[in-house]
Amino acid sequence: MSFNIALSGLRATTSDLDTISNNIANVATVGYKGSRTEFGDIFANSAFGAGDTAIGNGVLLNRVAQQFSQGSLSFTDNSLDLAISGQGFFVLEDENASMSYSRAGQFSVNKDGFVTNNQGLRLQTYPPRPNSDVDFQTGLMEDLRLPQSEGEPKATGTIGAGLNLNAQDSAAATQPFTFDPSDPRSYHHSSSTKIFDSLGRPHIETMYFRKLSLDDPAAVPPIVNVPPVTNDNTWDAHVYLDGVGAENEMIPAFQLDGVTPGVPGTTQRIVFNANGELQSVGANASPDSFSQYQAFNPQNGADPIEIKVEFDPNQTTQFGSDYSVTKMEQDGFPPGNLSGLDINAAGVVFASFSNGNVVPLGKVAMANFFNAQGLRQLGNTRWAETGDSGAAQSGEAGKGNFGDIRSGALENANVELTEQLVKLITAQRNYQANARAIETSSTITQTVINIR
Repeated sequence: MSFNIALSGLRATTSDLDTISNNIANVATVGYKGSRTEFGDIFANSAFGAGDTAIGNGVLLNRVAQQFSQGSLSFTDNSLDLAISGQGFFVLEDENASMSYSRAGQFSVNKDGFVTNNQGLRLQTYPPRPNSDVDFQTGLMEDLRLPQSEGEPKATGTIGAGLNLNAQDSAAATQPFTFDPSDPRSYHHSSSTKIFDSLGRPHIETMYFRKLSLDDPAAVPPIVNVPPVTNDNTWDAHVYLDGVGAENEMIPAFQLDGVTPGVPGTTQRIVFNANGELQSVGANASPDSFSQYQAFNPQNGADPIEIKVEFDPNQTTQFGSDYSVTKMEQDGFPPGNLSGLDINAAGVVFASFSNGNVVPLGKVAMANFFNAQGLRQLGNTRWAETGDSGAAQSGEAGKGNFGDIRSGALENANVELTEQLVKLITAQRNYQANARAIETSSTITQTVINIR
């Protein structure tokens, strides 16, 4: 009996040594989770057995339990190196659409633009909802793929303007009364900005500002849709593209005025109150209303450019100081090449393009389990769900019990080398002690055999 007891100790200690050796071997493996051996004693006895005089039958290896504690983070210069600070796993998919889970975030881009780990498994993300940069379809997972072509251009639709028109300007200073962009005597100020058509080609948009007076012939009805000038704080804002007016015709602004909100025109009327604050844009419009100008035809195969100018009521003034522009922003952009990636703590992957555009590609999908120790090890720091682990619970970084994503970082193995070396020495002593028990049993047996 003593031989069997000591042999069970040798077998158990060998398993302990193997587990400790495996932990030590993987001390530099990214995302590795250490294991420990858990033992139980063997005790066989019947209901009417020897009671408190019974002797055990040795030791049994119950399980090798994985330890999913947090590993330390090391930082890198690669934005696709990801680490999870807290609970959760990255979700990976193979070519057979089988899911596996990992804490190792060493990702790169393959020849087809997919983001994969070092076994070629594709990182899963939640795709953005249509027409949204902040909302994602968390009920749907898809492969993260970087754009392989140039970023699509976007035609300018809105220009945000903020400026100060000099209250000391005199309407009588403009001659002749008819506005003519080629004649600087017919307007007071102008500002230009670059805009883009639907093909991403640039154009120069110029706004001209002309102050009106009560006796200005250009402001007297019966011009259609143009409100009469009731004070000396009234200006006309004219828009020209590439030096020409709407539909490439040099049309005097007052002939096609559509100042009523929503009705296109080639000019808009701006009115200030006695305090120099923006009072209205167009006919009976509130200060935050936009000015919709008549469409311009670029005649290069692109769609007509429909411009609306939003005069910021907080930045558009008429004070007694020099003309100045504090804001002239447009929302279009030309084509661009992918220039960089940025992944925030919530796991949102942003693609930056050379044209200054930033597009969300997806949000890193995460999974968690009620019993992570029940996961089945697949090797290469990957796990698969089992009945013991429970089904994968999908989630988002930073929400609920899911940790944050750290871009440019990797999670080290949660194995402390010094601790493992101490355990290794202890396991060695245990092995030697069991071996000595066998040697002692052998000596006793030999003594009995030698009795004469």
